[in-house]
Amino acid sequence: MALRMNVALCLVLTITFVCADFRKADTYVSQVSHAIRLLFFEPQEYYVVGGTFVEDPLLPKANMSFMCGNVRTFKEEKATRTKDTLFFLNRRFWSTRVKNNWYEANYRVTFGQSEGYSSPNYMNLFNLFGNKTHRGTMYLLLSDVDSCALLYH
Repeated sequence: MALRMNVALCLVLTITFVCADFRKADTYVSQVSHAIRLLFFEPQEYYVVGGTFVEDPLLPKANMSFMCGNVRTFKEEKATRTKDTLFFLNRRFWSTRVKNNWYEANYRVTFGQSEGYSSPNYMNLFNLFGNKTHRGTMYLLLSDVDSCALLYH
């Protein structure tokens, strides 16, 4: 009987702790995802050391992986109003498919806000040069703003 009681108590406590941790994690992710604009207020460089995809999501037809490289974020203030500030993202990554082995792409960034959010939680990337087409949407999952940003496409 004591063994059954211990097993039941252990099961209840485990389920309670797991649920509590998921709620905390969900709240944390929700709060952090609102900080996507903070990645751009100061010039910042992030190094890409891995990814969960084989093909680069911003270059789907190029058949290049984005597993090793860097991303720089910065802003350009056109006027004193925040509304007139432009945000940019520069990506460089190693590839044997280009002549000098470093592929570089520049994007103009606009921020968007999903329904139910009180501030921007994603960014749209557009080609900076050429046809200025929409290249993709990236959501911020986690970041400490200074050294690490986990984005998903």
